[in-house]
Amino acid sequence: MAMTNRTNHIMQENAKKKLGGTTDCIEKLRLQCLSRGGSGIMGLARQFKIMDDDGNRSLDFKEFMKGCGDFGLQISKDECQEIFNAIDKDQSRTLDFDEFLQALRPPLSNARINLINQAFIKMDRTKDGVITAEDLKGVYNVSKHPKYLNGEWTEDQVFAEYLKTFEVGGEVDATVSSLWPHIALSFQKGSMLRPPFWEMLFFTYLDARTNKRILIFTKTQVTKEEFLNYYSGLSASIDSDVYFDLMMRNAFKL
Repeated sequence: MAMTNRTNHIMQENAKKKLGGTTDCIEKLRLQCLSRGGSGIMGLARQFKIMDDDGNRSLDFKEFMKGCGDFGLQISKDECQEIFNAIDKDQSRTLDFDEFLQALRPPLSNARINLINQAFIKMDRTKDGVITAEDLKGVYNVSKHPKYLNGEWTEDQVFAEYLKTFEVGGEVDATVSSLWPHIALSFQKGSMLRPPFWEMLFFTYLDARTNKRILIFTKTQVTKEEFLNYYSGLSASIDSDVYFDLMMRNAFKL
């Protein structure tokens, strides 16, 4: 179950309206992320991962402030410091990624977290801790997808479209997208690039304007953290616990 365009738009507008009325710095940061849609929190998390050169999953204050600025968040230095101090409870002068994301995500009840975890476990058919196109083949039936029915898309393209839900702002993985922008190339059909080379799927379509094949890259795996970040955003757009429970159970057949 991915967020529909309408649900995404409603969530963005609600977040923008609430922004003017909040004085809590963490809430302000959260609302700015949600105003970018369901993938907003994932986007900020990915921005910080890019900056985490040594891979220790933590940032100092300068890195934190730079990451917020690079992501385009409207937040002052004093507000950054207030957020940093609130999350850095052990006064280590560093922010742990997991603690930061836990504070940033919209509040989730244990029941909702449990549903999201159940959905991830079911989707991760191979039990390797990530959802891939191979996993989707076991649990996601493409036969009723309209573009599959009319022959416009292959099965892999339908899977890629679902995985694109977890991309940020229409961009793919930052390292790959910077090396491989959407380039017009004369490929005849899509292929799969398997790890450890790239964790990306590419396929092509014919651009009617240029009559050239366009090479499109998209994610081929989603981590549990990305899954939780995305569905916490979706959860924020649904007030009723009963309705959220019903949608998750119906979507993932839990």
